[in-house]
This record gives sequence, C-alpha cells and structure tokens, in this order.
Amino acid sequence: SSATTTSSGGGGGGGGSNATNTTKTSTTFTINPGTPAVYKIKDSSTSVSEVSVDVINKVTGVKFSVAQFNAQPSTVSKAASGTIFKYFDISVSNLSNSNIRSAKIMFSVTKSWVSQNGFSSGDIVLQRFSGDWQKLATYLLKETASSFEFEVTTPGFSTFAITADKGKNETTSAIACGNGIIESGEQ
Repeated sequence: SSATTTSSGGGGGGGGSNATNTTKTSTTFTINPGTPAVYKIKDSSTSVSEVSVDVINKVTGVKFSVAQFNAQPSTVSKAASGTIFKYFDISVSNLSNSNIRSAKIMFSVTKSWVSQNGFSSGDIVLQRFSGDWQKLATYLLKETASSFEFEVTTPGFSTFAITADKGKNETTSAIACGNGIIESGEQ
C-alpha cells in the first residue's frame, strides 16, 4: 500500500490566506568565491526563475528555498507599497547575508496582470523586507509572449514583494551606483 497525504479544510478562502502557493528547494551547493551558485527554477507556478549568489568565503552545504505566497506573509509586519503582484520568501541555509558578495534574483510578471491593472513593465519594482520595505533597482531583462522578465541585485535574502506603482518608475536598464538600492537622486 502507498502512503497518501491529503490536506483537509481548504476552500474557506479569505481570512488566513497566508497559504504558501509554492515552495521550491534546491539541491545542495558548494560555493567558491568568484564562481556564483545559480539555482534555476523551471516551474511556471513560481514567479522566481533564478537565484544566484557569489560569496566572500567558500561555503558548503548551501540550500535555497523559495516560497511564494498568495497574500501578505505573517513574517512581515506591514504590506509593501503599491499594487502587489506576489510575495515570496527566499531563505538560504548555511550561508549568512554577511558572507554574500553579490546576489541576484530573476523573476517574471505576467503581461495579463500588468495590463489588467493598468501598469506597464516600467512600473514594476521588487521590494525587500528587512525591518521595513526597501525598493530594489529592478531591471527589465526581456519580454516574452506572456510575461516580462526582471533582474534585481539584493543585499541579502528575506521576504520580497513584486509590486507595481504608477509614476514610481524605478525600473531601469542602466545601473545607478550599483548597490541595488534606490537612493535619493538615483531615478
């Protein structure tokens, strides 16, 4: 006989919708300085398609876990600004944010969501929660038939929100100062 796990109590909707949409966990990486680890997610059920990390010191046993949420996760105390497309959380085992030389996230937003909400690709901004929401410089990489694909450099991993905000156009195709955080005068 085979073991089957079923989940009961679904269908209520509303209230406690912190339900995780999807969680993807990588295999284990050994990361050497100068050779970034690249975790590719080939699953259309998550907006995140790739996470890459370069380290300061060699590290072994690193695993990435990407969880996407249907609503604001309980790990953040307030909603991100703008119109929310998706929230997701990236956690990394055996790697501290202080050992990250550089980290990038690639994600996509469906064209149908962008147009239904009256936005353009230039209105998309990824925000990171670290005590408060911080807007990250969001770069449009390419456009496919059904989505826009973006890349962000992040100072570390935590909870993120893919947002859209008219007139807050911080999506760009040129790097400002390179720290990945939008600062005054860097639009």
